[in-house]
Amino acid sequence: MFLLTALKYMILSSTVTTLIFGVIFLFLSHQENAVFMRIWGLCWIIYFIMFTMDITYLGVYHMSYSYILLKQIFSLNTAFLFLLGTYKFFHLKMSRVVIFFTILFFCSIVISFWFYEAYEILLIPNVLFSTVLVAWAGCIFYIYTWTQNIPEKYLLCFLIILWSICSNNFTFLLPRLELSMFNYFSSLLILNVTIIFLLIVYFKKIYYLLTKQETRFRMLVENATEHIFLYDYIKQRFEYISPSATKIFHYTISELKKDTKKFFEYLNASDKEKIGLLLKNPVTHSSMETFQVIKEDAEPIWCEIHYTPITNDDGVTVSLEWILRDISAKKKIEEELRETENMKRELLEDIAHEIRTPVTLIRGYAESILNDVISPSAIHSYLKSIYSKTELLNTLVNDFMQASYFTSQTMEFRFYEVNAKEFIEEMLSQCEYHIATAGITPICESSVPEDIFIVIDKGRIEQVFSNLITNALRYAEELATVFIFVTASERSLETKDDNAEIDGVSAGEIVVKIVDSGKGIAEEDLPYIFQRKYRGKNASSHSGSGIGLFISKQIITQHSGRIWAKNEPNSGAAFYFTLPYYLEGNEEDLYDIL
Repeated sequence: MFLLTALKYMILSSTVTTLIFGVIFLFLSHQENAVFMRIWGLCWIIYFIMFTMDITYLGVYHMSYSYILLKQIFSLNTAFLFLLGTYKFFHLKMSRVVIFFTILFFCSIVISFWFYEAYEILLIPNVLFSTVLVAWAGCIFYIYTWTQNIPEKYLLCFLIILWSICSNNFTFLLPRLELSMFNYFSSLLILNVTIIFLLIVYFKKIYYLLTKQETRFRMLVENATEHIFLYDYIKQRFEYISPSATKIFHYTISELKKDTKKFFEYLNASDKEKIGLLLKNPVTHSSMETFQVIKEDAEPIWCEIHYTPITNDDGVTVSLEWILRDISAKKKIEEELRETENMKRELLEDIAHEIRTPVTLIRGYAESILNDVISPSAIHSYLKSIYSKTELLNTLVNDFMQASYFTSQTMEFRFYEVNAKEFIEEMLSQCEYHIATAGITPICESSVPEDIFIVIDKGRIEQVFSNLITNALRYAEELATVFIFVTASERSLETKDDNAEIDGVSAGEIVVKIVDSGKGIAEEDLPYIFQRKYRGKNASSHSGSGIGLFISKQIITQHSGRIWAKNEPNSGAAFYFTLPYYLEGNEEDLYDIL
């Protein structure tokens, strides 16, 4: 009798433990919004009711027919709920076959309330089916995993299968055998141990998932282009800094955390004051700031920070979160856009400035003729001047248009093979007329052989001759002379010394030299005169768009030639350009040119 009483108290304590576990599972399901925890918690509550009912029958020599059937319903429901929770735990979908057979066996138990024969036939199958449901849940724990194999999971699998065998037997129906009570208590104890291991596996899974998420988050933060900073106002130091921030500040994370002043080491005075105020005085609203990180022997890094205050429960700002971005590329694009806008504005100003003078002169000449201000004998001279200014306007317009083409890299070239001597003689004839009509004396000499050929775009090379002659006339003194010398050299000429001997292409080059009799080019201007719209010191008093030489260089470069300038002793400036040639019948030299 004493043994039976002690056993009842032990079973009662285990039953209450099952209820506590059920409440814990329901609480966790509410906290984590986990459906499987809610299902398992309901399962343990039903087990508590069933165990409480069992305790009242301990020591009773005869179990009622209704009690046994009710016991089967509880067992079937708890087995099904535990299996359903297991499916939800592993994010699986329960088979319709399992649901169908569960409903079928449930109906058979209900029918047994009215037909005793059905009870005798279906008692054992019902018990076995409930056992299979719980055992299958244990197998699921063994089969499926979340990429983490832990010993507790396999032990849990064993306990579930053991529990399925013990919990669904009916040895308690034989109360006269004292062994049956111990067996029943053992099954209840196994259930509680199973629940404990179920909690262990659950928390280990949560820990694994949190660790995995933390690792992913850390990888994202560490490899992101944005850098995260967390500043603690109370401790007056950085609590967290993205490892990638070391690329900007060249200090380790520990160094930046230990000494906040290192953060300001590469900032200028205004930025130090601006950012320093953010760290000194707690901010109350989100905003953004920009600053530069300036280091020796490196381009400045533009940074943009978006900061957000973090407050405690009392609404006091305790921390400041920064998201720092490297916006150097963005700043560079903005600078390029500004430069482009400035270039467009300057181009329009240049066009207006360059065209205004010849237009004004043409208008003045035309008004003089129309108003009969000049004598009839001077009309021809005025018309000649009008024509000259018109040609200048045409040259200016072409210059500006060609400069636009080079900017967009859409200038077209049509290359043809031509006899070098014939082409040069044609060019010299045009140049002589151009120079003579300007009142300047032309001296043109050519020593180009008859048996050499060049591959050129004739129109573009004519443009180079025109640009260089116009430039020479612009800087030539009154009653001066413009010289044009064309030679065929077997060696390339160095840009700074035409007497220097350096190896050139095997086919050789035609060298064109145009010399004016002006003041020459300032030595500091020589390296830059072929840059777009560059005008040197001596150009300030002369008209010109400043892009003719730029266009000429682009054309000569496309022809695999070279162009340069230097000052001639006792004379003005000399401009040189070369064109590669090949000898008649020597196709190998043609391949070198092409």
